[in-house]
Amino acid sequence: MQWRLGVAYEGGELGLMADMEKALKWHLEAAEGGDENAQWRLGDAYERGRLGLKIDLQLALMWYRKAAMGGDAGAQRRLGEAYKFGDLGLAIDLQLALMWYQKAAEGGDHDAQRRLADAYEDGELDLTIDEKEALKWFEKAAEGGNVDAQDRLGWAYEQGELGLVIDMEKAQKWYQKYNEAHRGGGR
Repeated sequence: MQWRLGVAYEGGELGLMADMEKALKWHLEAAEGGDENAQWRLGDAYERGRLGLKIDLQLALMWYRKAAMGGDAGAQRRLGEAYKFGDLGLAIDLQLALMWYQKAAEGGDHDAQRRLADAYEDGELDLTIDEKEALKWFEKAAEGGNVDAQDRLGWAYEQGELGLVIDMEKAQKWYQKYNEAHRGGGR
C-alpha cells in the first residue's frame, strides 16, 4: 500500500508530518509498480499542480490512461469527461466519452453512473433518449450515495417522470437520503 503512505504524507496522517516530496516519492513508486490508485492520484496531481508538481496535461493524461486501462473507475470517468468536454488536450469525441463513462459506471463509479443516467435522459453523447436506461443508472448512482441522483429520483417519483408512477413515499425516501448526505457532509 505504497499509495496509502503517499496519501498519509500528503495530508499529515498516521502520525506523519505533511511532506509533499515524500508523498510524491511514494505515489510514483506505487504508480510505476502498476498501482491504479496511485496512477490516478498522479494524473490528478499533474492536472491540478499538486504535490509540488507543475501542471502538465500530457503527463496527467498518461497517468489517467494507465489507471483507466488497469480498471480504475475514477480515471475512466475522468477520461470520459475529458473526451466529452475536450480537455486535457484531447479533442471532443463523444463515442470515446461514452465508452469511458460506461466502463466507469460498470466499475461502480457513482458519479459516472449519474452522468450516464443524464446522458440517457437527455440524449447526450449521441445516445437515443431511453428513460428505462436512465432510471437504471440513476438508481445505481443514488444507491451508491450520489446526492444528485438521489435528488433526481425524488423528483422523478414526485412528478411521475422517467416512466415511474407517482409515489410520494419513494420520493420522500430519496429526498431524505439527499438531505442526510448534505447534513452529514456527503458529496
